[in-house]
Amino acid sequence: KINIVTEGMSDYIYICTMAKLLPLDMNRYAIIPSVGASNCVNICTILHGWGCTCIAVFDYDQAGVESGGEYMRNKLFLEMNKHYCYMKDISQEELQSKTYKTTKFMVEDVVTQSEINRFCEESNTSKTLNKSLIAKAMSNAIDNHSFIPSEESLENFKALFDRIISYCE
Repeated sequence: KINIVTEGMSDYIYICTMAKLLPLDMNRYAIIPSVGASNCVNICTILHGWGCTCIAVFDYDQAGVESGGEYMRNKLFLEMNKHYCYMKDISQEELQSKTYKTTKFMVEDVVTQSEINRFCEESNTSKTLNKSLIAKAMSNAIDNHSFIPSEESLENFKALFDRIISYCE
């Protein structure tokens, strides 16, 4: 199996939920949550040591870059787009320019903030809840068919999965 290690719990929830909706053979993948970029690195280090195929998926923000991807590149000598990637398709030049400090990109940008807002309004869910709780509530609503994600969200996740899978094969 290809082990996809997510940086955060909301990342894990949205990715698992969308994987069920998209035509993915989940017998080929294991999605593993971590809580924070450094934990994601630790999990990947263990999997790598065991000889397991894995890829870390980080948010494109300061923690995801500095404690995640760049740590893996500089300290563990692992390769971007082979051993780790970001929610956003970015180049090494963008990393060096530190665009993540001004242009963050997280799983909520993949599902889209307007989609999250639509869910909260339609389900009467408070937008002030923890982002993982909102993700779980949305996931439950998708599972019980009381909320249908937009084509834009599905296409965004399809593109993310296509990228992740291409890096592992």
